[in-house]
Amino acid sequence: MSDSSLRTILIVTEYVLESQNSTGYFWSKIIKKLMNSGSGVIVITSKNSDVDKKTSAIKKNIIRKFFEKLRISFELAWLTIKATNKNSIVLTGTNPFIFLCFIPFLKVFKKFKWYLLVHDVFPNNLLAAKILEERDFFYKILISYFNWVYSSADKLICIGRDMKSVIDQKTKAESRSVVIPAWVNEDEVFPLKKDNTGLEYNKKIIFQFFGNFGMVQGVPNLLKAIELVSVRNAAFVFIGDGAMLGDIEEFIKSNPGKNVEYLGSLPQKDKNYGLSLCDVAIVSLDPRMFGLGVPSKTYFSLAAGKPILAAVDADSEVGLMIEESPIGWRCDPGDPKQLASLIDWVCTNSHEITKMRPREVFLEKYTEEIILKKVEALF
Repeated sequence: MSDSSLRTILIVTEYVLESQNSTGYFWSKIIKKLMNSGSGVIVITSKNSDVDKKTSAIKKNIIRKFFEKLRISFELAWLTIKATNKNSIVLTGTNPFIFLCFIPFLKVFKKFKWYLLVHDVFPNNLLAAKILEERDFFYKILISYFNWVYSSADKLICIGRDMKSVIDQKTKAESRSVVIPAWVNEDEVFPLKKDNTGLEYNKKIIFQFFGNFGMVQGVPNLLKAIELVSVRNAAFVFIGDGAMLGDIEEFIKSNPGKNVEYLGSLPQKDKNYGLSLCDVAIVSLDPRMFGLGVPSKTYFSLAAGKPILAAVDADSEVGLMIEESPIGWRCDPGDPKQLASLIDWVCTNSHEITKMRPREVFLEKYTEEIILKKVEALF
């Protein structure tokens, strides 16, 4: 019997439950698919994998959060050492990034193959978040080290074409990287009639920003654009949580005439309802995020039948998707005037919304069955 027939797939991840967050959602689906395919699958996770609930009170304390991630990383590393051998294939994501640092050393020690699902490109994303500057000595050390870390993977699974180009530059190993985009289960997220219950915007075009209000999501650019919107039939709804929530709430208080509401955060099970509360979904990123991430909200909105208005680079994955298919409109990131003009245009030409085909394109390209077959084929 060949070695390949004896191989076990070890999935090592911090999140494994779809109820936890979007990361847990995707990993839960991958785990289920590989288990149902007949592969020998072992799942390794932290005893406290529901870390979001555990650390909800300390999210603003960066030091305590760092040490929690450090503890989880050591736990995952130890469990990986105990479970692997030379016939193992270890599949991990890019978080926690501390655990990512350990894997090349574990790989040398235990001789397993390592497949890396890239959702984040570290430390490049620290530039986008303005945590470090490219000229910083510490950043130069980090970029050199993590280029080696990513280069140590036997297979790199990128979630966007722009991400693949960045990863190929980091690793100098184009043949080891593949593009497999994110997805959504078409039976779990689907079009619903727009429900404006509780909203005062029945006769307006509602634009929705759904999900993570992070430092790299282009929230300041969006808020500046909303200030510049000139049409009166535009309304904006924010659903989610994140570092920029305070800025959003302050903007709403300071701009009562701009038709902006924050509806809180929704659990995973209520996402379908939340996605229905709009006419157009907004996807945006910081200009420095090119190749460093693909917002998963894109696929959820398409599954819900909502066209996308994206403030992203033309050559980004979302930009290419919009160019290739009738799913929405795009403008450059970091340009509030351009974004405001696009919002004005959509509201003035609202009949264009019905010409978009987000759900049809989603069913053709981005369903769970289509994408997970590509994941399964890697093994």
